[in-house]
Amino acid sequence: MKDFLSLTIANASERRKFKNKFKNPVTYAWTMNPFLQTLIWVSAVGAGAWASLDAENIMSFNNPFLHFSSNIHWASVNFFAFISVITFLFSLSAWVKREQDSYVIDSLLTMPSNDFWVYFGEQFNIANDLIETDIINLTVALNNHKFNTSPSKMKELDAALIKSIVRFEEDIRRILDSTINLVKLWDSNNIANEKVIYRANIMKIHRFKDKLDETYLEELKKVSSRFTVKDVESHYTGFVSLLDNIFTTTTHSPEPEQDTIDPIGFGFTDPTDLPSEPFKTNILGAPEAAATGNYSYVKYPEEIIKYYEESDNVNQEVLKNLMHYYSSSEKADSILSIPIIDPDTDLPIYILNIYRNQTGLLFSGHKARDYSKIILPFTSLIRSGLGAISQAKITRD
Repeated sequence: MKDFLSLTIANASERRKFKNKFKNPVTYAWTMNPFLQTLIWVSAVGAGAWASLDAENIMSFNNPFLHFSSNIHWASVNFFAFISVITFLFSLSAWVKREQDSYVIDSLLTMPSNDFWVYFGEQFNIANDLIETDIINLTVALNNHKFNTSPSKMKELDAALIKSIVRFEEDIRRILDSTINLVKLWDSNNIANEKVIYRANIMKIHRFKDKLDETYLEELKKVSSRFTVKDVESHYTGFVSLLDNIFTTTTHSPEPEQDTIDPIGFGFTDPTDLPSEPFKTNILGAPEAAATGNYSYVKYPEEIIKYYEESDNVNQEVLKNLMHYYSSSEKADSILSIPIIDPDTDLPIYILNIYRNQTGLLFSGHKARDYSKIILPFTSLIRSGLGAISQAKITRD
């Protein structure tokens, strides 16, 4: 038999959605009005007094199922109607009160611990210092490389620039490591066993309107071929892809080491930038986050398959590949995809994916929205770092 804490946490893990407003306790919040509550209790006391003073008259009627009578015994009808209304209002307000208490308990049990906020503050300060230092070092190395006039020093300066870039990439992984450790701290009451492993990666968003290099575009098409249909530029706005494991990490090791992952990509369709023959339903996870600019949460892999299977533009080959990929995956049993927005265009340019090998990440998504907002200072640093690295690589080439 489950204890109270386990049951409460289980309830908190379920996202409460009320499609019917009449089943939503918020609809009946008016029953908790102090004046109405007082009126209900006074009415209940009054009903008791009424029953005592007029008991003989109230009970002086024949059972209508045994003795049919054309005359209505109004004293009995009025009393029992009054009692029914009072009982209904009392029950309704008790239900609303129970839901309120449950919500408070759920919130208390699923809110981040004090350790979370301490770690958050410490790691943000560290991350901020890392990014500032790396940007300064990279700028110096880039300028030395760019304005060098001595051919004999070029090899040395090029090596220094590459070293600065690699160091910057390592520090981005350290920040990624902080983001998954924060999720793990928040999930401290939501871990089924100690073998759970959290992972994170950063996928890049590519839009066809940005006029991608042909060679690069072909590579994107190749890694995305399993999950897109042919003639991609007619159906999608662009790709969201992970071509290498530079910006990946895992809690499997104490240090922010690169995770083992194969290149992968998905097509996505931005509803504000539709192609000629758009596939308007995006696959859940990174593609949906890239298309909408909002976080996308997957409680368990079957959600991705079911959602796509029920879409208007389902492709059987893509569906088959999705089923195979997620049924054989031992790493991503629940996923949170958070878009990293470009402040100049207000469009997502990267996707931060956080996932684990156990379903129900962040209390089955109950706290996914809160986390995606809280983590914004870290994603802002990641965006600045990735932008600096990208610019340095372009300048070097």
